[in-house]
Amino acid sequence: TNAETRYEVLKNQVNPHFLFNSFNTLSSLIQNNQDKAVDYVNNMSDVFRYVLESNKKERVTVEEEIRFLQAYIQMLKGRFGEKLQFKIEIALDFLQFLLPPMAMQILVENAVKHNVVSQKQPLRIRIFTEGPLLTVSNTIQEKKIKEPSTGLGLFNLNQRCKYLSGNELVVKRTEQDFLVTIPLMPYENTDN
Repeated sequence: TNAETRYEVLKNQVNPHFLFNSFNTLSSLIQNNQDKAVDYVNNMSDVFRYVLESNKKERVTVEEEIRFLQAYIQMLKGRFGEKLQFKIEIALDFLQFLLPPMAMQILVENAVKHNVVSQKQPLRIRIFTEGPLLTVSNTIQEKKIKEPSTGLGLFNLNQRCKYLSGNELVVKRTEQDFLVTIPLMPYENTDN
């Protein structure tokens, strides 16, 4: 159907963008710190294995996504070290709930892209559940010079959520924090 075709197109837009960013980071690490570059490549390989496997699925469990996110966080730590701080608080009841693959990664990547990450101002990212809702929040410390942004990451993720669950993302901005909430879907015994 037309909706399915559009959904496939949305899903496939995630990967080239992510790959491009990863190679940029790797390129600078190779020049500056070869040991970190080796660790980065190892984490990158775990991350891309997940990207390829999850690309065949419409939904993944929160547990699978968290495991993937931890490898991705290690990639980011290779680049930023302690300038980036994560707190993950997922209620055990929701580990088997479902969400679109790479949903959390997109939100974490956006947080890093749009905010200052420095020794003086570490970027704090918190991932937590409240009922069947998963929120990724980050402190707002906007870059003076903004990186070009298409806004496609958030738009595509919202479209994927709408297609899969009928629910949209909730985006909220307070004085200190930027929060994006993903509606989780109860686990169904499906093979996709």
